[in-house]
Amino acid sequence: TEIAQDPYQAFIKEGETLTVPPNKYFVMGDNRRHSQDSRYAIVGWVDINEIKGRVFLKYWPISQFTFVGRGNYSEE
Repeated sequence: TEIAQDPYQAFIKEGETLTVPPNKYFVMGDNRRHSQDSRYAIVGWVDINEIKGRVFLKYWPISQFTFVGRGNYSEE
């Protein structure tokens, strides 16, 4: 799929199925109607090397609230 010329144009269209390439991620914002995320050409696929941070808490759905174990983490 080619990224659109307008950076705010949809990168993926509703109902479209794409395969995420190796070492890339499809990211979604937590405010769906107002997030710039992988649905838009300005973001698109996110390279694994661009992701910084770690998960420590899962709070939604509230019935599955939990702290996430530490696991392995490196500061590359």
